[in-house]
Amino acid sequence: ATTIGAIFAFLAGRFFLQDSIKPMVMKNRHLKKWLFSQNNNLLFVLLLTRLVPVFPYNLQNFAYGITDIKFRTYAIGSLVFMLPGTAMYTIGAAGISDAENRVTYIVIAIVLAIIVMGLSFLFKKKYMKED
Repeated sequence: ATTIGAIFAFLAGRFFLQDSIKPMVMKNRHLKKWLFSQNNNLLFVLLLTRLVPVFPYNLQNFAYGITDIKFRTYAIGSLVFMLPGTAMYTIGAAGISDAENRVTYIVIAIVLAIIVMGLSFLFKKKYMKED
């Protein structure tokens, strides 16, 4: 369901926002470098932004619509990279509703969150170079 929603928002961004929003985004040198640089791997940027829960998914979905990322890459990448976050939220919610195993579920959700954020920061540190 999250992937289907992301795809619809991506398509809305691709067909309705690209002409109006893309020129404004191109004025920001950081966004231009991350989203429109020819030597930048948008799949890697998708991986980072999906795994780090700091970036709101709804905004990302529209934003990727104005980039040059291929639809297939976006759809498959979103499906794969949103799974850990979805698992974390689902297990955390199960912990809230299950009184008997609450601590176990919440600990699992916290461990998943730490692993996912830790991996994404390691990827960022290893593959992204600061200017």
